[in-house]
Amino acid sequence: MAFLIIRGPHGRQVCELKATNVVGRGTQTDIALHDPLASKRHFQLRELNGEWLIRDLESTNGTIVCGRKIDGETPLNDGDEISIGDESLIFTLAKPADAADASESGTFPTGLLSTPVEKLGFALPDAGKSTLVAAPGSPHELSFWLRGLYRLLRVAHLAQSEDELLKLIRGTLQQTLPGTQISLVIEPRGEGGTRILNDGRKLSATMMKLLAFARQRCVAVLSPDVEAATNASGKEHTSLLVAPLLSGRQALGYLCFEHRWSPEGSALLGRGPLTQAHLDFAAAVAYPMASMLENLRRTQSVLLENEKLRRGAGSNREIIGQSSILKETLSIAERIAATNTSVLIYGESGTGKELVARAIHFQSPRRTGPFVAINCGALPQELIESELFGHARGAFTGAISHREGCFESASGGTLFLDEVGELPLTAQTRLLRVLQESVIVRVGENKPRQVDCRIIAATHRNLEADVKSGRFRQDLFYRLKVVDISLPPLRKRVDDLPLLCEHLLEPFGQFRIHPDAMEILRKYRWPGNVRELKNVLERMAVLARPLGQPATGVITLTVDDIPMELRRAIEGGQRVTTVQPRKIAGLRSGDADADVFAITPDLMLSLEPLHVQYARWVVKQLGGNKTKAAKALGIQRATLYAWLERGSEEPEATDTRE
Repeated sequence: MAFLIIRGPHGRQVCELKATNVVGRGTQTDIALHDPLASKRHFQLRELNGEWLIRDLESTNGTIVCGRKIDGETPLNDGDEISIGDESLIFTLAKPADAADASESGTFPTGLLSTPVEKLGFALPDAGKSTLVAAPGSPHELSFWLRGLYRLLRVAHLAQSEDELLKLIRGTLQQTLPGTQISLVIEPRGEGGTRILNDGRKLSATMMKLLAFARQRCVAVLSPDVEAATNASGKEHTSLLVAPLLSGRQALGYLCFEHRWSPEGSALLGRGPLTQAHLDFAAAVAYPMASMLENLRRTQSVLLENEKLRRGAGSNREIIGQSSILKETLSIAERIAATNTSVLIYGESGTGKELVARAIHFQSPRRTGPFVAINCGALPQELIESELFGHARGAFTGAISHREGCFESASGGTLFLDEVGELPLTAQTRLLRVLQESVIVRVGENKPRQVDCRIIAATHRNLEADVKSGRFRQDLFYRLKVVDISLPPLRKRVDDLPLLCEHLLEPFGQFRIHPDAMEILRKYRWPGNVRELKNVLERMAVLARPLGQPATGVITLTVDDIPMELRRAIEGGQRVTTVQPRKIAGLRSGDADADVFAITPDLMLSLEPLHVQYARWVVKQLGGNKTKAAKALGIQRATLYAWLERGSEEPEATDTRE
């Protein structure tokens, strides 16, 4: 004997099945459905050699059993749910205790186990208990369960995170059902595993089997008495209940109740089994809790995405400048943005390499994807591969969980490798393989993972020279340098200074720069480029504010507001500085100015060429006697020889900066 319990907007219906049954919306069917998504002849149920089979009759929307669309004739198990539109059909081998108040009434798929226990692997002390049947009606008043549900909803809406919500659910249920052990089993997401929230106990083997049963059918299940243990006071029985936290047709987790009871008394007092009332209560709790959990996850995901977009938008500032050399550079960047080509950006520190990389990303078809920037020179050598490619849990000391690397984080977008020339050779080898095959392998894993991200690299080093010296792989260099962009230093585009100053001073208030002060800024060489300019302007703006008075109107920054060291650098470039060398015993002065060592300002910018020049001058004054010259200079002869050899290669010291 088997039954089909139909629940939907039109109410509930219990149908006893014949040997063969056609179910559908038409009039020529054995069991009629009302949902408009059902076909006239939707599916067939038949019994064959004691086994029940279901077959789709080429319906328009297909037949779904336990969340899966069937193909061909499929066996049915007790408790399986058949879904058609808004109607839910439960196949059961146990006749409902009361046709009007059957346990399956309502809108939540629940049921008592009627499957033979041997099929589930349960070990019962009484061999006669081969099946578990419905208990009589609830011994508790409805108001008790309504108060428990109200209490839970009242506290759960205060949760601000997933962990807080789950903790509140457990705590409130524990108060409602004292003496019942309640566990929350949360299904895995992404790389994480199944989470079990309880008091640190392991779920019993019996509970795990019942959980597997509920997971397979995605229904709430109650087993009033599945095992018994003998203790000093006599027999102690156990009731188990599992209710899924359903979001659509996906179970986010499960509420697991384990209650030990004695044959006498009420379940509320811990001396009776869990009943249908507990099952209905758990089912009623599970639906809103699943919705709250899903909403919290979505909210957290949106917040993280907004933060990522905010950081990206905040860093995607407009590139300021109207000089011809900057316009030419930006024109190249704009032309290559629409492609998927790898780009190598050259430029001194502070010229805006990352800013140009972001501009390329936000003008490319990948603009909706992530932009991930990593400074290769700032990574500890032992963590470079972990940061780039990710690692598995336990790959090394401190790897307590799985972690995706920059390549996975940037998949679908752009990965910016700043100071790529600082990578060690081992990391360069792995990077080359990723660029060639678009596949990464996490540290501690053997599983290849496909990635799809555009590579933009940047460096202040001369990579061609590094290739010749063997410090940088030649094949990786050509792989990165499909298109290269050279950013001009600030000293080559001083015409952009007024615009840059106006833009960089804007966050600090209303400021203008006096023409005399601007002239000094134009003459300075700006070795730190725009980054140095920003710091200088911020310092000038902060110190120029009237002390203890509100800033009103426009404040003019004058020459006196320019840092002293910057003004000294400018003034030093307008005259020749003479340095008086110390007197050297036995020094022959053949020239009139033999006691004066003249140094031009450009040579003072670099100390090493100055050493060479001075050493050559001392050797000349001592008639070429290198031993005396080394003694006079206070250095070893080997050091002097090295300086003189270097001086022969570079006869004139010049400023290496442009």
